[in-house]
Amino acid sequence: MHTLVLFVSLAAAAQAPPGHDARTDRLIEQVAAGWDSARGGFVTRDGAPMESAVELAFALGRERGEPRWTARARQTVRWTLGLYDSTGGGFFSRTRDADRMSSSFEKWTEPNARRLENLIDAWHAGGGAVDREAVADRGVATRVVDYFERVLMDPRGGFVAGQSGDRDLQPRANGFAIHAWLAWAAATSDPRVRDFALKSLDRVWTSSWNPDFGLLRRDPFGELRSAPQLEDQTEMGRALVLAAHLGGRAADLARAKTLGEMLLARYEDPQKGGFASQASPKQGKVKRSGRDAGENARAARFLAELASVTGERKYREAALRASRAFARDLEKASGEPAAEWALALRAIAAPDLPRRPVWQAAEPPTKPPAPHRARTKPRKR
Repeated sequence: MHTLVLFVSLAAAAQAPPGHDARTDRLIEQVAAGWDSARGGFVTRDGAPMESAVELAFALGRERGEPRWTARARQTVRWTLGLYDSTGGGFFSRTRDADRMSSSFEKWTEPNARRLENLIDAWHAGGGAVDREAVADRGVATRVVDYFERVLMDPRGGFVAGQSGDRDLQPRANGFAIHAWLAWAAATSDPRVRDFALKSLDRVWTSSWNPDFGLLRRDPFGELRSAPQLEDQTEMGRALVLAAHLGGRAADLARAKTLGEMLLARYEDPQKGGFASQASPKQGKVKRSGRDAGENARAARFLAELASVTGERKYREAALRASRAFARDLEKASGEPAAEWALALRAIAAPDLPRRPVWQAAEPPTKPPAPHRARTKPRKR
């Protein structure tokens, strides 16, 4: 395995942004150690790209002016294009799914959404229309958006979980998809893309929200699939925060705060710290399951972003408590988990939300043409 050991020194040599701490730098070093040029870059052993590691590398390249981080991120994006289905569109999850001898149709919404955001970062990192690679990245991103519109999008609002399987709206999958859709809207300054994302948030909330249990997964018949999941609240929460930041709707901010309060009241473990993967109210108490380090990293990032848009410290303090509860996991983390925690700690230290775009003027609806009427000659009397 070929590792880029120079990455380890980059974290210490470059000037750290305000609020950076030693834990974040160690996690960045652990992510750097997972770079493998022979495998394709930030890629797992089973042939799946580490989207969070790519996101982190692009962020470090922007902030530190260190081209090696950007180059490694872009190289991983190039490798990921090998998983793109040039016939039907969309990305396969990993190498074995893209094998021509395989009949897999497992092109899930989540990895497609996360790779769309990686492509947006690659497009911006390339410098815009003057850079050939940037033009290519935008072209692939446009094709991924087309795949979403043809296959994954529900015209009534929301996105299905994948190309195959049930067509019900799962909160987690929609959280990733709507977040990516908002990122694409911000990148293109297109209000129509933004408005569909907002429409999707409304529909998923209406179909999945229960005031007693939070966001729930239901089958096409309305029956519950599982107990309330932390990841459903977290991913939809992140999409709502981004929508409130970019679009300014009061409803999105109110819903994001509702989910944040639910995490603090029901999911946070008062003894062990961190957040349970499942939490259900039962006879005046809360029944919690075990905790997962990766899910807690995503939850901490959501709460840190919520603190940024609300200005309320309690959410950032809860995110910090979660990071302390998983201190041992942070020491041992590598690859994608290390990247997830590095992104969470960066969000706790300073806001990491994108700039608000100047939205294009929405085109007025065109008036449909008057129906054609055939002219008839008057009858002779």
